[in-house]
Amino acid sequence: MNKSAAFLDRGATIEHEGCAFIVEESASCRMCGVPRRPGSSYCPEHHALCHLPYGSAAEADRLREVEVIASAVAGRRSRNRRGPSMQFLRRLERTVTTSA
Repeated sequence: MNKSAAFLDRGATIEHEGCAFIVEESASCRMCGVPRRPGSSYCPEHHALCHLPYGSAAEADRLREVEVIASAVAGRRSRNRRGPSMQFLRRLERTVTTSA
């Protein structure tokens, strides 16, 4: 099966067994559509991109990154704003760059 022929429109109501990886974000998002890997929402190629192997160095790196960001936020809820404050963004930038 030609991979490009397997693209599906996100808005399609047809139930399919194809890969749910979004390959084009536009007004009509398209998903990969290639047959899924058993037990996954993605084909083998996209599953490898989206999932870190348990116990791997990549997983450990990602968990450290999440912990650094969580500690910068410190569990606080933001006020209702359009986006984060500049002060918060500077603090987050310092935290992330010093932990890398």
